[in-house]
Formats: sequence, C-alpha cells, structure tokens
Amino acid sequence: MEFARSAPVTHVEIPRWRHALISFPHPLLKQGLSILDTPGLNALGHEPELTLNLLPEAQAVLFVLAADTGVTRSDLQMWQHHIKRFQGNRQRGLVVVMNKVDMLWDELLDKADIQNSIRRQQSLVATILGVDKDTIFPVSAQKGLLAKVKQDDALLHQSGLPELEVYLSDNILQEKQKILQENTATDICGLLEDASSIISSNLAQIKKEYQELKTLSNESTEIIVHLLRKSQAEKAKYLDDVEQFQVNRHKLKEQATLLRSALDLDALDQLITESHANMLENWTTHGLKNEMRSLFEKLRTKMQHVTKYSEESRKLVRMAYHRFQCDHGFAAIQPKMFSIMKYRLELKVLFKEAEAFRNSTSTMINIKHFVIKRFFNTIIDNARDIFVRANEDADSWLDTALQPLMYQMRDHRDMLERRLKDLRKISKSRDTLQLRISELEKEYRVLARQLTSLRNMQNRLTQSYPITDEERPRPRLVSNNV
Repeated sequence: MEFARSAPVTHVEIPRWRHALISFPHPLLKQGLSILDTPGLNALGHEPELTLNLLPEAQAVLFVLAADTGVTRSDLQMWQHHIKRFQGNRQRGLVVVMNKVDMLWDELLDKADIQNSIRRQQSLVATILGVDKDTIFPVSAQKGLLAKVKQDDALLHQSGLPELEVYLSDNILQEKQKILQENTATDICGLLEDASSIISSNLAQIKKEYQELKTLSNESTEIIVHLLRKSQAEKAKYLDDVEQFQVNRHKLKEQATLLRSALDLDALDQLITESHANMLENWTTHGLKNEMRSLFEKLRTKMQHVTKYSEESRKLVRMAYHRFQCDHGFAAIQPKMFSIMKYRLELKVLFKEAEAFRNSTSTMINIKHFVIKRFFNTIIDNARDIFVRANEDADSWLDTALQPLMYQMRDHRDMLERRLKDLRKISKSRDTLQLRISELEKEYRVLARQLTSLRNMQNRLTQSYPITDEERPRPRLVSNNV
C-alpha cells in the first residue's frame, strides 16, 4: 500500500503579537518619556497581568475614559482598586484623559456652550475620582491624528493634544527626576543619620573622658586608683549586658525564623496550587465559591501569623536599643522597624474585592475554567505580590535591624578599654596625662569635622529641587590634605 506524500507547506500560522515595541520620532520620547499602552478594561479578564502587574512599576499613569460617557462603573472600580491605590493617597503622576471629546462638539451649539459642557464634564469627573481638575485633560485622539495628517493647526489645537503634551513634558518628566531623587535621598539619608548618631555618641564619650582627665591633673594617686576600679566595674557590667544581648539576639533569631517561615513563598505557592486544584475539582458553583473564600481565609491567617511574629521581633529590637541607651548612655538611635500594617490593609482591601468577585453574577453564569483563571489572575496574583513585598521588606529589616546598635557596642567597648589603659598608665606616671589629653583634643576635632560633613550631605540631599545641567557636580581633583 502506498501513501500519498503530503503537499509542501506554503503557509505557517503565527499567533497575533501580545507585545509590540514601536519607535516614533516624537519630541517627548526624545526627552526620555517611555509610554506603555496596556490593555483596557475589556481585556482584563483574559490577560490582567499585562495591566495590573505593571502598575506598581509605573512612575505615572494616564487613565483614559470616554468624555461622552464619563466615569462608568467599571472605570470607577478600576480606579479605586488598582490605579488610585498604586500610589497611596498621592496624586503625583496621576493624569486623567477624557478622550472622544469631539462627541460633545454639537454643531447646533456655539463654542462657548460647547466649552461649558466640556468643563462641566471635567468637574464631574474630578469630583467622582477625587482629583484636581487641572489633571483632567479633554482630548480627541482621532481629531488630533487627523489634524497631524492634514497639518491642520486649528483642528490640532481644538483636539486638546498640545495641552496634554505640554503637561507631560513640563510635569511628568520633571517628576520622574524628583521621584528618583527623593527615593535615593531617603535611602542615603537613613545611612547618614545612623552614622551621625554614632559619631555624636563618640564625641560625647571623648568629651566626657577629656573632662575627666583634665580634672585628674590636680588629683591624688588614690583618687586615680579609685577611678580605675570604678571603670573596671563599669566594664564588667557592660560585658554582662553584652552577654544578655547575645541571649536576646538568639531569641530574635528564633522569631526571625518564625517570621520568615510565615512569609515563605514556597509554602504560599503550594497553598495556592492546592486551592487551584481543589477549585478545578469542584463541579458546583457553591463549592467553587466556598473554595475561593477558604483560600482567602488561609491567606488572612498567614498574615495574622506574620503580624504576631513581626511584633515579637520588634519588641526584642526595641528592648535591645533601650537597654544600652539607658544603662550605658548610648545615642538615642531610633531603630528602623518593619511594619506589616500597610500589607495588612492591602490584603483587607483585596479581600473585599475577592468577596465582590465571589458573589458577582458573572461568577455564577460564566464557564468555571474562565472564572477560576480570572480569580487567580486578578485577585490571587495581587495577594501573592503583597506577600512577596512583605517578605522582601521583612528579610531586609531582619538583616540590618541591629547593625547600628552593634556598631555602638563595638565603639563603646573600645572606649572602655582605652579608658582603662589610660588610667593604668596615669596611675603609674603622670607624664602620660597631658599626652593623652592632647590626643583626645585631636580625636575630637577630627570627629567634629566628620559630623559636620555628614550633616552638610544630609542638608544637600534633602533639598527637593531638580538638578540642572549648570548645578550638576563635575569630577574634580582634590588634594590629600585635610
């Protein structure tokens, strides 16, 4: 038996693109503006990650709605649950575009009546969304494109696009630099503040030792010996407190292990996978809805455990700092604390959204696989993101929470040892007294200059204005002399 050979392949089917990179010679793009056009509300059910997962990474959002319909219910849900929340309560970088404004151009009305109608719609949208009216731009993208093709300046101006472009150029691009500057300055200023506190503590210790040695110039040998014994007792107490600190540090490690376990992403993914499988096995809508609620209850329970372990860890950190500040005069450094509150609030808001989804009509009438996919893509992916960010923040905090205190403990130990060494020398010979006083004066001046430099850097970083080309620092040669 012979089989006929198949005809050669002449056509190949290629899936339609999900992403496309477009280069367009526009002045705004040349200035550094990058625009990501994400799917609208009608595509969220199929591929929500293309829009929702990219929102936290954006430095600005242009929320587009139709001028003729205003803020619809789906628009408002998107705004409240995703867009408004991505920047907290700040309105910086948040722009509303009322597109299709040409639908309000009624030829039976004069220009003044048309403008009044547009302004009323602007005010209504601003009230509903809770934004400044100046951040709402009525435009007609279709008329703007037509005007550019025909090179019709009057129609282009009427489309409203030039005003939007000016705002993007003058505000959004400038805000990008401000945001980067503020984020960088906040991180660096935190480090500078810790260093300044440690140097201030060292200055106080040097000043105390300097005044003590100056007083000893006219004291008898018996007084110096008494002071030596007192310093030895102070060092012994300090070493006892250091041992107790190591015990508390071990307890903190135990709490850190529990906290990290509660935020473990592998366990979280296993929980999500198991719930997904259970939903697929449920044949009834009632069972599916119960499984959805059960999953979120488990996520809330995990967050409660995170809250408990994080609070215990915070208490141990505060106790460690407080003990050395009270008993040994350490500088009052405020330790950085991990706060779970914002993640709890995000999960609480998401739980309400999950309940609305679970009880919605679309959940009851749509195909089960579609409902499950949409639930995980729009709700559970966001919940996982909350735990991921909490995990990263907690992990970073646990690694650095005690570092400033440990630096202070090391410096204090060195100071006590130097003090004992100096007193032993002075008790045997007064010749070393003036030499040590001179050394302390030099150390004080050096540390004072360092502290001034750190504070100058903090002041410079906290000045919130964009750096122009004229002000931008240039590399320069410096000498090795102080």
